[in-house]
Amino acid sequence: MKTVEQREQIRRAYHIDQKSIRQIARELHVSRRTVDKALGAFVVMRAYNTIVVETVKELPVTLPDSVAGHWTHVRDRIVQSSHPDAAGILFRLVECTVGTTTYRLITNRTDITTFQVIVLYAYRWQIELIFRFLKHTLNGVEVITQSRKGMDNFFAAMFLTAILHLYFKIHCLEQGGHLPPTQHDIHVSQEQDDNCVQISTDRARSTAHLAIAVLMARINDKLALFWKIPKHWLSTVSDYLDRLFTPYVRDVFNKRALSYAKVQ
Repeated sequence: MKTVEQREQIRRAYHIDQKSIRQIARELHVSRRTVDKALGAFVVMRAYNTIVVETVKELPVTLPDSVAGHWTHVRDRIVQSSHPDAAGILFRLVECTVGTTTYRLITNRTDITTFQVIVLYAYRWQIELIFRFLKHTLNGVEVITQSRKGMDNFFAAMFLTAILHLYFKIHCLEQGGHLPPTQHDIHVSQEQDDNCVQISTDRARSTAHLAIAVLMARINDKLALFWKIPKHWLSTVSDYLDRLFTPYVRDVFNKRALSYAKVQ
């Protein structure tokens, strides 16, 4: 592999344009072995806290100033394990403590910074949350096919279902007089009595400061109300599918949404 740009070009051709390995090799004038190597999987995953490794090489830690006070005990190194399943394998271990939780991340990527490894794992966790939502909230456990196009259609249908439910929920709330917050509403709510806001006891977290804790509480309340689809709300909608959509039914949906979001 000559350049990062060439590797990304090969991956784009294979995963997005859905071209064959043979076609990619011919069009880009590279060997099939080069294409296979470019399509090799990269891993960024969390390791057990009990992992035992031997340090091969310490790597420089590069972090932006904005996270320096929140991420502590950051370490980056190339390691190897004596475990039989990992015999002869060198991998990268990034360790980072956020608040009271220590993360140990394993990756085979050595071309990115320490900060990028941690952020990649954070992005990956968002994907895990999406899968959890599709499986547990929308009950999308069973799939009808395992073909590539079939899976594409399956996930497209799940996302479309979630979006339609979201628009329907917002529509019901707006009809009931509950409107999404504006910039003015956020400013006013910050000036209200905030004694009920819980401040984090972990001084390393940004929510240990009252102003930030208040802001996050206000944002989370509105997000939960207007941009989250709880399972209990879906169950309520399902129970009323055989009825006409009347103001009474709308109010039932809104009552369920408001009780879940704890907004009066």
